[in-house]
Amino acid sequence: MNISEISSTVVPVLKSSDLASFAIDRMMESRLFDLPVVGEEGEFLGMVAFERLEELDADAVLLTSQADWENWSVTEQEPVLKLLNLLKDGQFTCAAVLDEEGRYKYAIQIHDLVSWMASQSMLSQPGGIITLQIGVNNYSLSEIARIAESNNASIVNVRISEMADQDHMLVHLKFNLVDLTHVMATFERFGYYIVSFHHQSHLDDFYTERYDALMRFLDI
Repeated sequence: MNISEISSTVVPVLKSSDLASFAIDRMMESRLFDLPVVGEEGEFLGMVAFERLEELDADAVLLTSQADWENWSVTEQEPVLKLLNLLKDGQFTCAAVLDEEGRYKYAIQIHDLVSWMASQSMLSQPGGIITLQIGVNNYSLSEIARIAESNNASIVNVRISEMADQDHMLVHLKFNLVDLTHVMATFERFGYYIVSFHHQSHLDDFYTERYDALMRFLDI
């Protein structure tokens, strides 16, 4: 997945000749604490941070603080993981996206990235979720998929997380079915330990209908 897949909102762009007071006003309007600075030919010069601007006189030209600018930038064809690493390693509110020649194209805000991540998550699409605890040496996605397919279910998303016990791991599975009753029974029959699950059983609907019917009867 490349950075080009992330939809971005408008981020103000500063010029190296802008005044510090002007840059602070743009930050206040956009509610961002970092903004991109570009040169005369559209080349990316760096990201200027709010705390750096506070150290300048209001009528100081941004170029005088260039030594303190950060190079928080990526290209559209780079993987989203690089942007995530930037977010993890630095404290910033947006990052610049450049073309192959290093010219500024646009910026991605943190909430743009969070929104994209939410749209890619297991919970964004209908279907049940099962979390299995599996021994590290016993993990076989092909076997797990075979068990799912034997119940006419397909795995649409897989995520693995570590446990304090390094001999085991958690495997989070998202399925295309809402009711996973038979899938879970098959996993247990094959000796898999189900840590948690989230689904809507048809039995829940059955008992809900019976309960509603009883309530209507008692109202008579």
